[in-house]
Amino acid sequence: MAVKTSPFTGWRLSGKDAEAFVRQVDESRPNVRAQEALSRGRALCKQMAEKGYSSVNPKKETMLKKAYSCVKRLISK
Repeated sequence: MAVKTSPFTGWRLSGKDAEAFVRQVDESRPNVRAQEALSRGRALCKQMAEKGYSSVNPKKETMLKKAYSCVKRLISK
């Protein structure tokens, strides 16, 4: 593996790392969670542009259920 960089240039990959990088760029599949987050972010950005502010409401019940199930699993061990 050889990764070379300097303050005046970008990264240079060689060997297996270069091959893996090219393969990742060519064959990568979109991450579903990343796409969902991107769509939510774009909606917030649009709301911000239209109204001048945006609001986010965390799903309190879902968060509490996940926390409860996590604690329950830890106690049962």
